[in-house]
Amino acid sequence: MKFFTNEIKVGIVAAMAIVILIFSAFIVRKGEVRGFRTREYTIKIIFNFVGGLKETAPVRLAGVKVGQVERIRFIQEPTTKVETTITLKEAIQLRGDAQFSITVVGLLGEKYIEITPGSLDAPIIKPGATLIGKDAVDISEVLSSARGAMEDLGGILSSVRGGKGTAGKLVTDEELYDNLNAMIKNLRELSEEVKEHPWKLFRKGKKKK
Repeated sequence: MKFFTNEIKVGIVAAMAIVILIFSAFIVRKGEVRGFRTREYTIKIIFNFVGGLKETAPVRLAGVKVGQVERIRFIQEPTTKVETTITLKEAIQLRGDAQFSITVVGLLGEKYIEITPGSLDAPIIKPGATLIGKDAVDISEVLSSARGAMEDLGGILSSVRGGKGTAGKLVTDEELYDNLNAMIKNLRELSEEVKEHPWKLFRKGKKKK
């Protein structure tokens, strides 16, 4: 009977150890168990366009993660805006001139909020404050601009090949090209001559009698 009692005691101790281990791991991972909650505060950032930013997206300060996006919702003031609530660690003190921008890892990677630190002489942003952020870049607009630039470049190359404009004439008119080369050669020779005999620049011509 005493043997079974010892077994029960060992089992209880083992079970308690497992529970404590799981509880500790949960505290480390979440930091949100009552009495052990990580101290944080929230602020709101207003954007016109967030470009696919999602809740739980990271918030970084100078590239270091310091919080996350808690909530994204539409507001009317007076036009439709996007209000983004972010949670930051209590130790992170931001200045009033800090900048908030939506950035992406790579061209099509994860979007997150990047905070650019403000100046030390600016006032500290208080918890619950509402600030204006810098909108995300619309990838479709970037691609459209790049497409337009490529079309313009194609038009310029076509004009050059067709002999249009100054560049086109230089490419297609051999005589003009040769004359330009000759002029460049003469300028180079003159430059060398001046380097070797600079006094020639100041020599006066003889007066005719």
